[in-house]
Amino acid sequence: MAVGISLSTGYSQVEDEILIGKVLAVGDGDTFYLRTNDGRELWIALWGVECPDVGEKVGQKARRYAQKTVLGKEIGFQMLVPREESERSYGRVVYRGSKDLALDLLRKGMAVWVKSVAPQAANYEQAEKEAQKKGLGVWKMLTQFEKETDTG
Repeated sequence: MAVGISLSTGYSQVEDEILIGKVLAVGDGDTFYLRTNDGRELWIALWGVECPDVGEKVGQKARRYAQKTVLGKEIGFQMLVPREESERSYGRVVYRGSKDLALDLLRKGMAVWVKSVAPQAANYEQAEKEAQKKGLGVWKMLTQFEKETDTG
């Protein structure tokens, strides 16, 4: 099955490499095992965001959302930081043609923007601010924690 993938470049720290493949496993909400159409298999992670660990309630939700959204499906992966620099390659995951998975997770409060990694990603910053304002996901947890520590 062919899927049209639209990836814009512009954040890349290395020469862009676009991989098309199927997600075979979801480690947590921001880490995936990918088999590319040319047969390579590699662990990939979302660039510029961080999801809570699966031991946290929001981390479990992020993982379930990622599983429902990309597990077993064809995605585009725009590699921004190659594997040689870490145990996995970092980049953008795009599904259904042009939907940015990291941006979706940020909008739902299931991830936080890592400004030190992606300072120029204004759309990520905006999505995080909107989720924070609405008290979604991690922002709801922080609000509850702040209330508990203020009264205790």
